[in-house]
Amino acid sequence: MIFLVDRNLEGHALLLSGNIVTLGWLDLLPIQFITFEEIELSITSNDGEVWRFAQAN
Repeated sequence: MIFLVDRNLEGHALLLSGNIVTLGWLDLLPIQFITFEEIELSITSNDGEVWRFAQAN
């Protein structure tokens, strides 16, 4: 399961990711958090652009 995280939620995603690892959830579910920067998607992308990217990938 991949979660796309925008810049407003990066800090929250980092905390959540740490808790997921600590609690052993990664043993049950493949969870990954990725940022717009990691996938080279502009932070100014509108909802439609993000949706199309998510659907294509």
